[in-house]
Amino acid sequence: MVSDISLDRVKGFFMGLATGDALGIPAEFQSRQKLSKNPVTGMRKGGIYGKSAGIWSTDGSLTFCVAESLLTGFNLHDIAKKFVDWLYNNYWTADGEVFDVGVIVAKSIQRIKNGTELSEAGGNDEMDNGNGALNYTLPLGFHTRTLSISERFIYIEQLSSLTNRHLRSVIGAFIFSEMAIWLMRGGDIDIAKAYGAMTQTLNDFIKERENLQQEAAYYQRVLDGNLRQLPVESISSTAYVVDSIEACFWCLLNTNNYQDAVLKTVNLGEDADTIGAMTGALAGLYYGYEAIPTIWKNQVARKDDIIALSEQFYHSVASHTSTN
Repeated sequence: MVSDISLDRVKGFFMGLATGDALGIPAEFQSRQKLSKNPVTGMRKGGIYGKSAGIWSTDGSLTFCVAESLLTGFNLHDIAKKFVDWLYNNYWTADGEVFDVGVIVAKSIQRIKNGTELSEAGGNDEMDNGNGALNYTLPLGFHTRTLSISERFIYIEQLSSLTNRHLRSVIGAFIFSEMAIWLMRGGDIDIAKAYGAMTQTLNDFIKERENLQQEAAYYQRVLDGNLRQLPVESISSTAYVVDSIEACFWCLLNTNNYQDAVLKTVNLGEDADTIGAMTGALAGLYYGYEAIPTIWKNQVARKDDIIALSEQFYHSVASHTSTN
């Protein structure tokens, strides 16, 4: 299943995520009905935060923190330190300001700052199953892709638990990461086949892990392999982890290029920036950096920094087949 990943795909992943995040910011919390009358067609300023065009938010920041930390291997304490530095010192922000931080993520990082054990920091209540960990766990998936599926799950669980440690959230992060691993193959496998392979692999894994089955049942529509056929009216784009994954995968499966995938996502409304980042990350990974419209890339905040990190991360992934 594993093949070498190209620089174009790694750059596509990072820039795709930031671009999707930035496209979604002005549409965040807007209704689908309102967006249908004035859809997002490119970078625009505004939204509830009044940001300039090209500004990305929490999802970009946390993902870049994780990727930067992974350059020297997996160190959960170093990642946690960077998360604290982001929230309290504006580290890896787009414009020097932390904004659009979810309550679950903020409370979890506050607990980290206050000395809570990292394994206990993340929200673990039924209501804590937000999408806050989905994007930032993806870089770790790249680093652990050659390990066994059981080992990959353990790593993702550790990282997700910094902010979202409820088992439903962990399973969601793992599904998302496994989809990314399959999409790395690019031209060797199309998105529909990658999705089918991911669902088969995950279903087999879950069958062997009785402790996962109850929470995995919440992902039935994702794991039954028929998500693409669902009508758009049945797709919700909220911050609930299950809804976010369904919306992201549905948009990927019902488009055939980066631009259409991301625009379809952000125009679903609601949590448009996070789910836009999710779709942008996977679409950028699959279609590559060159497939992202140049006019969008040129407007993304800290473009040069993101590309530099992409190049460093590519060399790190290419030279290491597992975590340190």
